Amino acid sequence: MLRLITSGGSKVDFVDIDPFVSESKYAFLRDMFEIAIKTYSKFDRATCFVRDGNHVHFVAAVGYEADELNQFHFLFHKINYLLYFSLILC
Repeated sequence: MLRLITSGGSKVDFVDIDPFVSESKYAFLRDMFEIAIKTYSKFDRATCFVRDGNHVHFVAAVGYEADELNQFHFLFHKINYLLYFSLILC
């Protein structure tokens, strides 16, 4: 069990997460992403992704739909391009 401390302004919260008990293999990452979103809320878009073979699997996103991003099957070795250049998917 992990006990994480999160804060937003003057409020401090504790969150307990068990990385070994989850309903899916990405649940732990999704939980961590949500904590980060609450902690650092000054952004328009954010993504959480993992390498899945030669491709990237988007676990969660803000400002995008993770399921829609996954339909593009981005290659892992090309993801740096996406990080350094603004990409709008329509």
